[in-house]
This record gives sequence, C-alpha cells and structure tokens, in this order.
Amino acid sequence: MARVSMIQAQYFQPGVFNKNVGCSELAQILRVTEQRVIQLTKEGLPRSGHGSYPLKECVGFYIDKLKKRLDENQNDTIIIEKIRLTRAKAKKAEIDAEKAGGNVLNKEQAKQNIMVLALEIKEEFLALPGREAPFLEEKSAGEIKTALTIAVTAALNRVSVKIRDHKNE
Repeated sequence: MARVSMIQAQYFQPGVFNKNVGCSELAQILRVTEQRVIQLTKEGLPRSGHGSYPLKECVGFYIDKLKKRLDENQNDTIIIEKIRLTRAKAKKAEIDAEKAGGNVLNKEQAKQNIMVLALEIKEEFLALPGREAPFLEEKSAGEIKTALTIAVTAALNRVSVKIRDHKNE
C-alpha cells in the first residue's frame, strides 16, 4: 500500500475535507507544485479568497481535469492508431498492386533465380581452362595474360546476357 503523508492523512478524516486550505497545503495534497496550483487557478480551480482554496471543490476540479486529459490522450491514441492502420493498408495495397503487375518476386522465386544464375556463372568459369588451354601452349606470359583476359571478359559478357535474359522473363 502506498505511504500517505501526514498532511494527506489528516484531510481524509470525516468532516476535514470540507475546509479551506492554503496554496502550499493544496499543492501537497494534489502532489503538485505551488506553481502548478497557481496555474490551475488560472484554468478555473475554485478559490474562496486570496490564497485560500476550498479543499473538496479543488480535489473534485483536479480529478475532473485529470479525467478529461486522460480521455483526450485516449482519443489521440485512437487517432494515431487509425492513422497507422490507414498507412499500413495503403502500403499493403501498394505491395499487392506491385505483385499483381509482376513487379515483385516472392522470396522463394528470387532465391531460385539467384541459384540458377550462380550455377551458370560457375559453369562458365569452370569451362575456361579446358576451352583456353589448347591455345595457350608455347605462348609467352604476356600473351597468356592477354588471352585469359579476353576469355574472362567474354565469359562475363555471356553471363551478363544470361542475367539480362532472366530479368526479361
């Protein structure tokens, strides 16, 4: 159970709740600063005279103010959630439209396409030594380097054509 201060405890005894209190006492009871009590006075907190506040009416006023703020916060939360929901629905509609137009691959199809391309690249490069070795016998290091550069470039060009063809499918 929460600990109650001596000042708070004295006001919750029978009959005591109907008296007037000063600004600092009211601030302690409401658990706010004296500056906040002055601000609440400007917002309509009841006063019974200069620096004197009717305890019962002030507590009621403050409870009503807190309830109103809670209701406003809940309304704001509902509005924010509706905005989030609307954005999510719009995003889903965009994705669905992209899928319907064929502009989006599903994850499994994308993985499969990547695997096919990786295998084609692998095959292309594994075939290079067998294809080029007969032409490189008795060549100088410079000629071998040039021939291999040409062969690798040609292999990369063939792979890029395959990739382009897969994009257009």
